[in-house]
Amino acid sequence: MKRSIVAAVFIAALLAGCGQSTSSHHHIRHGGPRPTTTTPTSTPKVSLRTWHIAGFTVKEIPLPSGYKPNENREFVVGTTLLKMAAKPPYTVTWQSLTSKQSGIVIEDGCPTDTLSAYADLNDGYNLNGVYAPGYAGFVCTGRQKSQLVLVHVPDMKVLIVPLPGYSKQVQDDYGLYLVGAGIWGTANHPYLTWKIWISLDSNANLGSGTVDLTTGKPVAIAPPPPPATLELQGAFVLKSPNGTHYRITKGSSGYMVSKWNGNQFQPLGTVPFAPSWISNDNTCWAERLPTMKDPAAAPWGYIFTRETPGSTEIKSWKLVGANFMFRTGFVSYTPGVYSLDGPVRIFFPEVDRTLTINNVYGQPMLAGFQRANDQIMITTSTPPVVIEVIPPS
Repeated sequence: MKRSIVAAVFIAALLAGCGQSTSSHHHIRHGGPRPTTTTPTSTPKVSLRTWHIAGFTVKEIPLPSGYKPNENREFVVGTTLLKMAAKPPYTVTWQSLTSKQSGIVIEDGCPTDTLSAYADLNDGYNLNGVYAPGYAGFVCTGRQKSQLVLVHVPDMKVLIVPLPGYSKQVQDDYGLYLVGAGIWGTANHPYLTWKIWISLDSNANLGSGTVDLTTGKPVAIAPPPPPATLELQGAFVLKSPNGTHYRITKGSSGYMVSKWNGNQFQPLGTVPFAPSWISNDNTCWAERLPTMKDPAAAPWGYIFTRETPGSTEIKSWKLVGANFMFRTGFVSYTPGVYSLDGPVRIFFPEVDRTLTINNVYGQPMLAGFQRANDQIMITTSTPPVVIEVIPPS
């Protein structure tokens, strides 16, 4: 019996950490980068509102009034709006949110026999905000062949990843066609691993492969992560916003924080809790679930902790809510424990101040900014906006 197409792309970001991915020996062909058309630079648009809090600059940037993310044709990467046409040749265009610049990413975004084409804003598992920094994915599903159009937004370079087609036999026998892709490696040398499942109950698939995004060519065997990012004997590596690497090593009295000085990791001191983020000034930030032994115990939410290497003094804040996005120096989340809908709060612990964004439509998508800044993706009902949080310089 025939069933409808179920297709989705999941593009995960592990560029600064220790991500690994499996691959097979299935080779695929790739199209080269496509040219980009731009219009002359003009005077930047003025943001709706701007706040200055604890050294951060928070900007409310307007989206076009016709922005329709639920149609899976457009979405925002950084301060750029990308959109795929609904009809052949499925042209992909881009538009700056901070100026009047716009252009064409790729004229023929999908093959002529495409059955289904969409920008992967809301994937089949509703996992929002999972794109790797600077990348956007578009899915084209066809009878003879399918493809993943991968766009590197900062320079608008396009990589075409050919995929097996959604044949009539696959449709009749399985009904399922689920595209999965993950970007991993390092920021300077990323890889993409893809796989197409035809069953959620097993590992049955139509094919898989790994692509070196530096060369645009497939590789038969995925290389291991660089030594600096390996998690060995309880140690792992974090990176501050300015790119400095820190090694975190678990010990008997806490976690030793060491800073890379260009030649080796220099110990700075221990912290009580394993940090998840580190500021440019070596300040460590940890997020942890409350426990009954914790004075700030609560059945919901997180504990956000500020630590200094070499000091036992810490400061913690209890936050109750959902949709948490932790970063160096701030936390954004949706208050309330029974619903993911509602306003968004941006908490700056250094000054104990909370900025509330109201008039939020549906469930907000909180996502890391694709370049140097942090970004909170929020679609409000009137008007739709992007909230950009720029860290201290």
